[in-house]
Amino acid sequence: MNQFTMYENPPSEITCKSWCIYSLKELQVICGANQNMQLQIASLTKMMTYIVVLRFCKKHQIDIDNLQFVVSRNASAILGTSSGLKVGDQISIRDLLFCLMLPSGNDAALCLAENIGSLLYKMQKGLVKSAYVIRNLNILNIQNESTAIQSCSVMSFVNEMNNMAQELGLNETKFSNPHGLHDKVNVSSAKDMAILTREIMKEDKFTLQLCQAKSYQFEVKNQIDNTCRQINLVNTNKLLEKPGYFGMKTGYTNSAGGCLASLFKQYDKIMAQTVEVIIVVLKSDSMENRFVDTQLLVEWYFRQLNHKIKERCKFYEQSFKQMASLPS
Repeated sequence: MNQFTMYENPPSEITCKSWCIYSLKELQVICGANQNMQLQIASLTKMMTYIVVLRFCKKHQIDIDNLQFVVSRNASAILGTSSGLKVGDQISIRDLLFCLMLPSGNDAALCLAENIGSLLYKMQKGLVKSAYVIRNLNILNIQNESTAIQSCSVMSFVNEMNNMAQELGLNETKFSNPHGLHDKVNVSSAKDMAILTREIMKEDKFTLQLCQAKSYQFEVKNQIDNTCRQINLVNTNKLLEKPGYFGMKTGYTNSAGGCLASLFKQYDKIMAQTVEVIIVVLKSDSMENRFVDTQLLVEWYFRQLNHKIKERCKFYEQSFKQMASLPS
């Protein structure tokens, strides 16, 4: 348990198979159970999709408001959670990232992977000679690319996800897709997902805004029927309604169970400081219990902290009394 003293056992009511609590002050997992166990992670996968896209854009000085992607037939037809994208929708990277993280849109995940992946593939093959060309793109439509680029784009993106996992030391992590739909080889661990959450928190103000957003609205133009409509997104993370919770990502499939990565901040009066922790739960037995498990673990953790501080204060008080009783 990494030198973390438990004064009571973790809550027996928790249903998750794996969990960990990661301190943003100590930059390590301070307690957990089965935190290194490889499990399917469902849409927590999208956290890596998010960070790969954002860092690619920063590296190549791409303005996420200016560059727009056109939604492909494959992206619009993908199964699972959706942000309501249609074939021919023309959407900025910024709006796609909100679609990715708030309603956990598999359509947005595939659209981002197809288009960023096509740029990665072109760069690897020498088909794009200059970063200047990438910076000055306005619209990218994967369906206008060659069959070779279309077939290799998503795999190029997934390869980049795995490269970044290696760079971050995510030793139990292997990605096979950008969205987290069921795949036995798309796996990670609670510890690795906590580290990934920490990395996301290092990003800019946009990331902080996105992670805390309960909802988001934007206008989208469709190239096919030349219409405009408003898309309204709602965050799937119910804990944002609770004090102290600031993100991060939900996930659920039948095989992965309920998954949740959360950031929690609280000012502790006894410690006289703000405590920031990341909590990851994997394979809770329902969508609802991923939230319940997280709350139970947060409440338990802060009880342990407060008990530790009270014990320390009691020790110092007794020491001072003993010193005061000594003859001068």
